[in-house]
Amino acid sequence: MVSGESKAFSQLCAWAAQQQTWILASGVRLIPNAMLDAKKAGVARPENIRLLAVPKIPVPEDPVLRALLERACLLSQNNAGLTLHYGIYLRLDQSIDRRLLVQQLARVAQYEQMRGIEGFFKQYLWEVENVGYPSAPMEQATRLAVEKVCGCQA
Repeated sequence: MVSGESKAFSQLCAWAAQQQTWILASGVRLIPNAMLDAKKAGVARPENIRLLAVPKIPVPEDPVLRALLERACLLSQNNAGLTLHYGIYLRLDQSIDRRLLVQQLARVAQYEQMRGIEGFFKQYLWEVENVGYPSAPMEQATRLAVEKVCGCQA
């Protein structure tokens, strides 16, 4: 999709880091039950996570970045959540959905495993481009984490 050296990739990582900073400053910590779910989903440092419930998930103003996120299936008009390392946006009308939260917590674990935003996007974008969204290993791992933690399919 994009290489690690491309301008669009760098801008995408910068946008994600900026959004994460906003969530970390404005969001709330996980409640104890969610902290347990985070650990079950594989998060190493759940105390770093912040949640921010918003009426609509923010999208980049830049159409190139927006298109990149949409192609990777990380962003759509109907997104209920978006994880940017330790910052999680949840759409207000979905903010009490445990399954959605666990899905986002599994993403946090992937960000940790990939050593942050750049590593996550490199791997995720590569998988979606080369394997396809529904079959991408990271996507499958997220679904399995939801099944494991919630006992239901993602």
